[in-house]
Amino acid sequence: MIKLPQPAWFDALLLKKHQGESIKLKHDTIYVSPSKSGLGFLAIAVLNFILGINYQNNLILAVSYLMFVLLLMCLIFAFSNFNGLLIEVAAIKDDFADKRPSVTFKIENQKQRYDIQIEHIETKEKSILKKIKNNEFLDVFLPVKRGKHTIGRFKILTHYPFGLVTIWSYLISEKHIYAYPTQIETELPKDSFIISEKGEKALDDHALAEDFNELKSYREGMSIHRISWRHFAKNKELLVKDYQSPHKSASYGFDFDKVSGTKEDKLSQLSFLVVQAEIEQQSYALKLPNRLITLSHGNSHKKQCLEALSEA
Repeated sequence: MIKLPQPAWFDALLLKKHQGESIKLKHDTIYVSPSKSGLGFLAIAVLNFILGINYQNNLILAVSYLMFVLLLMCLIFAFSNFNGLLIEVAAIKDDFADKRPSVTFKIENQKQRYDIQIEHIETKEKSILKKIKNNEFLDVFLPVKRGKHTIGRFKILTHYPFGLVTIWSYLISEKHIYAYPTQIETELPKDSFIISEKGEKALDDHALAEDFNELKSYREGMSIHRISWRHFAKNKELLVKDYQSPHKSASYGFDFDKVSGTKEDKLSQLSFLVVQAEIEQQSYALKLPNRLITLSHGNSHKKQCLEALSEA
């Protein structure tokens, strides 16, 4: 099917009437047309009408009238099913590109509704609620590439009751969503830089050795970054480095230039290292070609680092 370009006035009309974080579906924001099957149904009704007139057959005419009435009733029921709904963007969940970020919609409803769909126009991803009794939440997952994206246009539609008509509206949001680089498991580079909280000094791995206390047997759930690979190479035994106290444990610094691979591979490895450092509750810094995020930890710091990797 050839898609014709939308005229500029149509885009301007959509932005004026449908831009925002919520929309109330009513007569001036709802659009109606026969569906593909509805057009076929209408064509048969018209054909029956023509045949009934030509052959002066009242039975065929009655069938055509009934078909027209059924189509009209579908329009009325579909509009009633759609009218009055309040749709709003309730939450945006940033996530890794392979897990797909998502947008959560809240559907405020005062009566029973059927077959309400929300479709992301750009990706064609949709979610459907077959039956709505009260207020509902609906997640739409977006299969987007790594980066920062405007969530853009969503189409809200229904084919209720018989699929003969399509009732739809739009919601256009300017909010942003992040698709973080897909994690690629890697080891902490030996020459990772370490930055103080003030960003004044860089240390190497030898400085970290001052906090080293002892070796312990590896148990499931321990960080792979603390495994002593030298001992594993000699004795084939997995041992983990232990530090004297949490206050003296290693702080990590992740440098874009210190990891190997293509740009996307580097970002994916750094994404993994950031997540692992947060799991270990270690402070960490991140150095990208055009940005330096100083030493810190916590969910907000993790989010800042992952967003920076998404935009790199």
